[in-house]
Amino acid sequence: MNSHFQSPRYCGNCGKEILQNATFCAYCGEKVPQIDSQGVIKTPSSSYSDSSRISTIPYDSGRSFPYQYGDRREPPLPFLQHFRGVITAPQKEMAEIAKRPNLGQPIILIVIVGLIGGFASYILFSKMNITFSSAFFESMGMDPSGPLDPSTLADIMQFSLLLGAFTAPLNFLFEWIINSLILWGLFAIISSSIPSYQRNFKTAATIIGWTYLPSIIEEIFNLAYYAFFIEPMTLTVNSSADLIAIDTIGTSGETGIIFFVLGIIFHLLGVILIYFAAKAIDNQGSHAIFIALIYAIIPYILTFISLFAASSFI
Repeated sequence: MNSHFQSPRYCGNCGKEILQNATFCAYCGEKVPQIDSQGVIKTPSSSYSDSSRISTIPYDSGRSFPYQYGDRREPPLPFLQHFRGVITAPQKEMAEIAKRPNLGQPIILIVIVGLIGGFASYILFSKMNITFSSAFFESMGMDPSGPLDPSTLADIMQFSLLLGAFTAPLNFLFEWIINSLILWGLFAIISSSIPSYQRNFKTAATIIGWTYLPSIIEEIFNLAYYAFFIEPMTLTVNSSADLIAIDTIGTSGETGIIFFVLGIIFHLLGVILIYFAAKAIDNQGSHAIFIALIYAIIPYILTFISLFAASSFI
C-alpha cells in the first residue's frame, strides 16, 4: 500500500488526526499501532496492544472524548476556578471536574458545608426547650416518676441534639462517602460506555463532592434564618413521631414545609450537576439522564428506610 494514499487515521483516545508514520499521538501521547506496507497492523512492543483505539472514523467535535490514560491525565484545575465555574457555567465546569478528578477539593467543600450546617443546627437547637408530656410516657409504657423522668429525658434529648450539631462535619463526610459509593455503583452497572479508568470511586467521589456546592448556599440560608427569624420555642413531645421529627427535621409546621421544599430544590440542583458530569464522561451520553434520575430518588428511599427503622426501634 502506498503510504502517500493511506486514509487518514484518528486517535481513539482524543479523536485528533494521527500524523503519518507517527508512533504516538501528537495531542495526547497515546501509543499508535503501526501499519506495514501491506496494510497489516503491527502489534506495539508495549503492553498496550488494543488496535481498536485507532479509528478511521472522522473526528466528531461534538463528542466528549476522555482525557489521557494514567499519568498522562490532565491535572486538576485550581479550586477557586472550579468553584466559580460551577456557579457561572455548571455544564462546562462539571465536565472538567469529571475528567480531572481530585479528592482534595470535594473534601474542602464537605468541611465547609459541615461547619456551616453544624453552626446553624447549634443555633436552632439552642433555642429549643423540649418537654415530654405524660402522653409520651403512656405511649412508651414508661413511668414518669422513674429514673428517666420528663426533666432528665429532656436534658438527654437536648444534649443529643447539640452533640449532633458539633458532629455535623463528620455526618456530611459519611454522607458524601455513601453517595459516592452509590454513584460509583451506577457508573459500573448502568453505563458501560463510560471508560473504565473513569468508572472508579475517585471520579464518583469528586463529582458528588462538587454537588455539595448548592448545599453550602442552603446551609447559609438556614444559618441566617435560624439566627434572625427563629424565636426561642417550647416543643412538647407527645409521641415517638414527635421525637423523630425534632431529631431529624428540627422544625415543624409551615417552617418545616418550607425547609422541606428548599431541601428538594437544592437536592435537584445537585442532581443536575451529576447529570452534566455523567454526560461529559459517557461517550454515548445515553445513560446520563438515567444515572441522574436514579440518584435523585435513592437518597429519599434511604431516608425513608432510616426513619422507618428509627420509628420501629422506638
